[in-house]
Amino acid sequence: MQTKFYRAAWGARQLLQVAPALCMALVWIGLWVWGDRQQFRMTGGILGLMVLLWLGLALWRVLTEGYSLDEGCLVIRSGPQRIRIRYGSIVRVMAGDVTLPESRMARGALLVEQQGAARGQLLYPRDLAGLVQELKARAPGAVYVTNELELEALRRKGKKK
Repeated sequence: MQTKFYRAAWGARQLLQVAPALCMALVWIGLWVWGDRQQFRMTGGILGLMVLLWLGLALWRVLTEGYSLDEGCLVIRSGPQRIRIRYGSIVRVMAGDVTLPESRMARGALLVEQQGAARGQLLYPRDLAGLVQELKARAPGAVYVTNELELEALRRKGKKK
């Protein structure tokens, strides 16, 4: 099968990754405009370098976030990070509005649970239905839960155990 790439959907997650670097940039600008010039000369270069590195890393992660379905595994990419999940190890895939164990809701998400892992990987693809269809073709042994009735039945079954 051919490699297929899916882009991540944009949302508040990306803003939260970039926000700390933007706050540091505001502090740096504030020091430059209103601060002591002598103090800025001593610390401004280091702080400016930290701001550039942090902002660069955050933008790299945000702009390169995506998911590809390679020959033998699902690859999750975000900046320097690469996570590979073999299709044979995928146990369950939940799509749609997923409630996570921490009791928080992920809307329009895809939760991929794998054998032997403590937590699943939460994906936010732009084309949710397309990614689920591709995963069904490549990992037929997994359980796919795609609507609210199936999710609710699964939750009830989990509470009885």
